[in-house]
Amino acid sequence: MKYSLNENVKSITKEDNILLYNPVKSSWIKTKQKNVDKLQRLINSDLKTLNKEDRYLLDYLERYDIISDLDNKTDIEADSPISIYFFLTKKCNLECSFCSMNSNPNIDSSNNLSFDEIKEFIDQLSDFNIKRIILTGGEPLLHDKLIKIIEYIKEKLGTKVIVSTNGFLLSEQFCKDIKGKVDRIDISWESIYGEYKEMRDQFIKNIDVAKKNKINMNFSYVVTKNNREYIYEYIDYCVLYDAGIDLKIVSPINNGNDYDDLILQEEDVLDLYESVFEYIIEKNYVNSPCLKSIIGYTPKPKLGCSGYYKNMFAIYPNGDVFPCHSVNSSEYSLTNIKENSFEDCVKLFGKKRNTFSVFNIDDREYCKECDIRNFCLGVCAGEIYKDIESGSIKPSTCKFRSIIVNYFLWEHKKNISFKEQLNNIILKIREAKSCVKL
Repeated sequence: MKYSLNENVKSITKEDNILLYNPVKSSWIKTKQKNVDKLQRLINSDLKTLNKEDRYLLDYLERYDIISDLDNKTDIEADSPISIYFFLTKKCNLECSFCSMNSNPNIDSSNNLSFDEIKEFIDQLSDFNIKRIILTGGEPLLHDKLIKIIEYIKEKLGTKVIVSTNGFLLSEQFCKDIKGKVDRIDISWESIYGEYKEMRDQFIKNIDVAKKNKINMNFSYVVTKNNREYIYEYIDYCVLYDAGIDLKIVSPINNGNDYDDLILQEEDVLDLYESVFEYIIEKNYVNSPCLKSIIGYTPKPKLGCSGYYKNMFAIYPNGDVFPCHSVNSSEYSLTNIKENSFEDCVKLFGKKRNTFSVFNIDDREYCKECDIRNFCLGVCAGEIYKDIESGSIKPSTCKFRSIIVNYFLWEHKKNISFKEQLNNIILKIREAKSCVKL
């Protein structure tokens, strides 16, 4: 066997440190430059002459796909889809101004998949190792067969089921019906701080009902210029209900393109995260496990977002299949499950992958010169797929993402506390802001 540096490996250098990463296999290592020089000597050596330590090093590098057998070619295909986003309906009991699905109460559902067609699709998924199914919308609680769909998924697949809801239709009966069947419900909070603030009390009562029934909850919040002042109360509720936190910055996905006045600028984003991290420390929330995901980053290099791989597929109410839940124009449609099997859909994606350049980070005009692009992955493809040229514009979250990625790649230490992490990132944000002002 003769080794060589894997053909997919890239590198980033900082001072005397070097980071070797393989975006095809999502693996990476960090070491000193002198060790890379040693590596070059080792892979050109006769393996029989190497000592135990050197052999261990080569085995380690091969395990992380940094080096490989010269005859071993790496395939970028994923083994199987991991997640299914199932949009059961586009109809919603609300009509939020920046909804990416353009949902509202008056949408025609006559062409939606029937319950039998949904069951047939779920049957097809048994041939794949699906890790989770997210039932979403619109508002999925408006679907009259939602409980039966959940029960059928659990019966046939036994996989994790997540229901994404705006929370206004949660009831005692619904919570009892899903108990032990749904692994988590994801609840969006921003509506009670905007267009539907008069329904806030009822919303909180519904959350209380879910908590009483011991339903595992995750709270999401889309931050806009108009609702950022309420984010601290939202954090309080995450702690109160011991719910997972998912903080998002409003972006121009689909309907969001019409609401530029809601979108935060780069300095707004930095100010927001600085104040949020300070608030968590000030309120002594640093020991609340539910808040630790607020940083929301684990270094993992990739060629593009999930839409680039076969990791995720989105099924729309009428049966159309897309490689991403935020990209739904006809040119990105793979097939319709009324017409073709899901297996055929997965095969078709393999043939069409390279035509979907919007998912590939190396094809993003603004990102292509950035050395951390495979770790950051840039903005969501849903923000730019309708206007590819917008991929050449610096997104407002770019600076913050750069701070987070570089911190975890070069400075983060595994044994430090969450509070220390936040303090370190706050310092990095302040440094970035001071440079902007200069």
